[in-house]
Amino acid sequence: MINISINQVEVTRFVGALYGQVLGSGSMSSVLASVNSVGLNAVADQVFSADFGGMTDAQVAQIVATNVGLTGTALTNGEAYIQAVLGGTPAGAKGAAIITILNGFAGMTSDATYGSFATSWENQVSNAVNYSQTTTSNATIGNISTTIATPAYVTAWNTAHAAAVSAEAAAANAVTAETAAVNAIPTEQATLVADQAAAAKAGNPATLLAASNAAAVTAAAAVNANTAAQQAVTADQAKWAADVAAGNATAVSIDNGQLSIDQSKAATAATNVTTTAAA
Repeated sequence: MINISINQVEVTRFVGALYGQVLGSGSMSSVLASVNSVGLNAVADQVFSADFGGMTDAQVAQIVATNVGLTGTALTNGEAYIQAVLGGTPAGAKGAAIITILNGFAGMTSDATYGSFATSWENQVSNAVNYSQTTTSNATIGNISTTIATPAYVTAWNTAHAAAVSAEAAAANAVTAETAAVNAIPTEQATLVADQAAAAKAGNPATLLAASNAAAVTAAAAVNANTAAQQAVTADQAKWAADVAAGNATAVSIDNGQLSIDQSKAATAATNVTTTAAA
């Protein structure tokens, strides 16, 4: 799926598929205000009943399948599917059914039959969302230039996703280092016992014992610091996921910065654990 199904994206799909249009910023703001007030499905049902309630399911299916770019056999099968869904939906809920159909189509970008159509459509939706954020007038969706920049929230999501993948790799490395440190504890303990025996035999237990104790304390501190660093990265990832789901690009950008900082700390902590275990 190319676009996250937040309200603005779903409204853009709905308007593009049924009307072949892109809303300007003013119209989009008005629609989103209604969505925030009564819910997306309620708005979709009301609009559908007003503008398409007098059409047959077959007529609506042809409009939607054509506007999302289906051709040939895919167009024929797409019309049949949409008509069947609408035919099994109560008259007052068909707008919401269109939303569901379009969200499902958006997830078919890797499908062997419909993948190319879904990808092309979702790219149009992405361009249309950006258009609605920057332009006041309505337009025909097919006339929106494919060279318009990717919407900010998509860029933020891609950046955050890359950071999350990097964080997961760093966390995995940290776990490996921590495991090595834990596995080294018996060796450290055996060394401590040997040092104690050697110190006692040499008649100078204080010096060797102090050094061994210091090594054990340092190893434990390194493991604790590494654990704390991993927990910080995990917390950052959870906050990032929540902000992405909420479509909060500003918060996601801040999350990326904090995640980068904590990843660096986690990497340093993991290195300290490895170094301590080898000492």
